[in-house]
Amino acid sequence: MKVFSLIILLFVSSKCFQNEVLHKVEYKAETRGVSKNITITKNNCIYKTLSKSDEFKTSTEDWQTITKLVENLNLETLKNLEAPSSKSHVDVAMQASITIIFEGKTIESAYFDDGNPPEELKKLVEKIIKITSK
Repeated sequence: MKVFSLIILLFVSSKCFQNEVLHKVEYKAETRGVSKNITITKNNCIYKTLSKSDEFKTSTEDWQTITKLVENLNLETLKNLEAPSSKSHVDVAMQASITIIFEGKTIESAYFDDGNPPEELKKLVEKIIKITSK
């Protein structure tokens, strides 16, 4: 019975954000003298670096994909994900993170190297970068 209760508890906790309304997803990467910040909401996408800023409309299809990718993440473990590399520790790569903002809740990932996210975040990061490169 204890095992069954534990399985139910794990399932419920991994899906606890599923009914929340997703407001925005942010991707930030920075190192000394260089940064990029991508913020995606249902209505728009803002891409900023130290030297430029661009804003454009988020397509319904892109937002649905982002929402689906976020729903497939285990948000409870996002802050504990292991980075596959550590080049940002010696300024070879920018240090990056993902922040997911729901109605009243903010979830931030562990830091990872820009361009080399943990496997669990790979599809989401790739989609975010693809949206801004259109």
